[in-house]
Amino acid sequence: MLQFLKKQASSKEELLLMEKWLKFLVYPRDSKENMEILMEYFFTNFAKLPYVFYKFLVLIKENLDFSTRISSDKKHLARRYLEVIAPLCQRFGFNEMRDILSDVSFELLYPQKYASIGKALLKYERQSKKVIHRITERLQEILNSEKIKGTVLGRYKKIHSIAQKMEKKRKEEIFSLRDIFAFRIILENPNPAECFHMLNLLHDHFTPLPERFKDYITIPKINGYQSLHTGLTNVISGLSIPIEVQIRTRVMNDFAEKGLAAHWFYSQKKKTELLSQKEAYFVRYFSFLSQKESTNIYFFSYERDLFRMEHGVTVLDFAYFLHTDLGNKASFARVNGQKEELNYGIQEGDNVEIIKSQENQVSRNWLDFVFCRNTLRRISLALKDN
Repeated sequence: MLQFLKKQASSKEELLLMEKWLKFLVYPRDSKENMEILMEYFFTNFAKLPYVFYKFLVLIKENLDFSTRISSDKKHLARRYLEVIAPLCQRFGFNEMRDILSDVSFELLYPQKYASIGKALLKYERQSKKVIHRITERLQEILNSEKIKGTVLGRYKKIHSIAQKMEKKRKEEIFSLRDIFAFRIILENPNPAECFHMLNLLHDHFTPLPERFKDYITIPKINGYQSLHTGLTNVISGLSIPIEVQIRTRVMNDFAEKGLAAHWFYSQKKKTELLSQKEAYFVRYFSFLSQKESTNIYFFSYERDLFRMEHGVTVLDFAYFLHTDLGNKASFARVNGQKEELNYGIQEGDNVEIIKSQENQVSRNWLDFVFCRNTLRRISLALKDN
């Protein structure tokens, strides 16, 4: 794992950050409350550093692919990825890495189901390989005839994506799905108007399905994703199912694949002039998110539960947060296995265990270093009772 961290990190700070992220991802015990706090933790961190988030995804991929041996640790990482990181990939628009990692994780966790779908899909691919080639050529012919610079890509949907669709639509056979493969037209002209022109050309040449049309250019998704989606029939003879076509500019495609990291890429390459007005808006929006500082600190109990409190809290604040009696009887703490006094300021990622005595330990001196108002109130009440 360490060699992968060093490979992905471009600085010592990034190395330490990804080490910490990895601990947060795999260390907490399974519980609904822990997963909710963990989701918030990663959302805050990824919004600040989307380009490091992308490197972290590559790190997860390399770790899951590290060897053919399937271990419990690898399965645990795969499960945590699907539970916590995959939804954030969707939120931030990291679609390319999300699809790859979801497939790898799905295979690790559900090998029989993965193999079953993969076997059926392989057979279907052999039968329809020429079909995808013919459709790709047909779409490219339209681009060439209109002298439009662009690339046509055809692909089968990932096994995990197919499994999700089968479960959602309660299908038992993949062939009952109507969108097993999809096509993408990537235009070199950065003007979004070119996408609508291409859409009109496709609708002139083929039979569109109105219910399959989606305009994510006029109204982008919340993560900045922009593209036109349309369903077409009669693209080539002998094809009984419709095809999905996505139309987008090169910049839109980079946003679709790299998500928040794309705005960093364009600013680093000094290519912001290629961005449309909407894309520039999302760049500013993501920059705002990245600069927004969190007032919370995240750490663990000795039972591997995850906690969120304000920056500046001491272990005594944490003791009172857990229970008034624990706070009143707190003697000292073990933080990361080391003995610490009650005035110790908790750091992000710490493992904290409160050690209590049999008798109340409340002291007026505690009022000098505790951070939370609620802690001050409880100490004051305890002093009055004494």
